[in-house]
Amino acid sequence: MIAAVTAHNFKGATFQAPLGGLTLVVGPNGAGKSARSQALQLAVLGYVPGAGKRNGDILDAFLSEGGKDLRAGIVLESGTKLERRYVRSRTGAVSMEMHAGGIKCSSDDFARALADVALVDLSVFLGLSDARKIDELFRLFPPEGNVRDIAAKIEAQAKRGNDLERQEREAMTAVATVLSRRSNLQLPAGTMADKMAEIEQAEADLKQARADLEAERIAAAKIEAQTEAEARQVEKPAPNETIMPPRGDAPLHCALANPGVSLRQDPPAQATPDVAAILERIQSAMDRAGCDVCAARMVIKQELAKARKGLPREAA
Repeated sequence: MIAAVTAHNFKGATFQAPLGGLTLVVGPNGAGKSARSQALQLAVLGYVPGAGKRNGDILDAFLSEGGKDLRAGIVLESGTKLERRYVRSRTGAVSMEMHAGGIKCSSDDFARALADVALVDLSVFLGLSDARKIDELFRLFPPEGNVRDIAAKIEAQAKRGNDLERQEREAMTAVATVLSRRSNLQLPAGTMADKMAEIEQAEADLKQARADLEAERIAAAKIEAQTEAEARQVEKPAPNETIMPPRGDAPLHCALANPGVSLRQDPPAQATPDVAAILERIQSAMDRAGCDVCAARMVIKQELAKARKGLPREAA
């Protein structure tokens, strides 16, 4: 913290003005109010805003008439005095020296001594852009920790804020759309209780329709099974006997003509024979054998006629 501001041959005045946490300088015109603030700026910044930054310009603007050198400095709470001294040589060149504790020092040493000192011109600060104001505040009041992390967090929060604004706009658009559709919605007549009763009745009708459909399906399956059973019963050959055709060129004999020869043979269990086809083969064999008036031939003709009509052989 700065404890005092000092000046020598500065605008016609030499002074050491103490400073506190809050210092108010009052007085008539020419009393040195601006000289104290300008000397403070020159000591800390190395220039006075609006007055030029070259050593010659500074000396011409603030050196008292008749003075040989110009000094502006501050006194820290530790008692160390930091001072800038401007002097013009015989050739007219103006030089500036920095002193810390009365000893001449380099600009780096002087800057390190001023590391904890912050000074700002309010009029200049107000004229800065928002981004420059933020930079200046960070310079005056450096935050603890990593400034880059803070900047990254600020950027992340700004992005999140933009996302929230976008979501809000989308939500407002959706709300407006719903309200518009709601205003154009044509609601059916009746109360909610009436609509619930209609829904319950529709569900009951649907349940009954499903039950009726299932009953119809079961009945249809039974009819189909019964039809197939009847068809198999019609196609099943008589269990009496099956007459096998002769093999090869063996001579054919009528069963009545040769009672010792039996034409009975059990049908195979694994297949249901075609009765009409069997009877046709038997008749063809008898024709080849020349059995025209045999009683067996007459019986086969009757059975073949019934088989072609799909009648059971017992119905003759």
